[in-house]
Amino acid sequence: MMENAVPPSPFPRVVEYVIDADDLVLQTGADWAEVAVDNDAPELREIRGIDLFSAISDANLGELWRMILASVRRTQEGQTFDLRCDAPSLRRFIELDVRPDENGGVRFSSRETRVEVREPIPLLDRRAERNDSLLLVCAWCARVQATTWVPIEDAVARLMLFEQQLLPRISHGICPDCFAKTMP
Repeated sequence: MMENAVPPSPFPRVVEYVIDADDLVLQTGADWAEVAVDNDAPELREIRGIDLFSAISDANLGELWRMILASVRRTQEGQTFDLRCDAPSLRRFIELDVRPDENGGVRFSSRETRVEVREPIPLLDRRAERNDSLLLVCAWCARVQATTWVPIEDAVARLMLFEQQLLPRISHGICPDCFAKTMP
């Protein structure tokens, strides 16, 4: 284990939600609200009735999720993905399980598999003041599009983000490498 790695809890929280056949959030698991608050997103405590795709702004990422959901529904077989869900001072590695549910629904279940502590990255602080420019971050691997796709720490230096008065807004997309290996 890396020296800055923090082992996941021996009883990791499983964060779940279920969408119906129309891609509306039908229900959330017991830990959902607690995880939303712990991750500085209290506005996400209650998401029932929200269209899953209203939360995905990147066209490529939206199209990939449409293909994944279509495949899960058509084959009635689940798929598992390794993702990143970073916080300002943590690299969080997540295993996301996507399974068919009753009546054309789909169940999403995620758990942390590894957590690494790092120097805080203000760019990932949801409370930071932002300018109108957008920075695309891969929702799968957390790399940033900075001419090429690079780790977020490298992007901060390459784009001289600390020299800017305000940080750019973050939009989640998917890099070509993750898109290619995730295609259902």
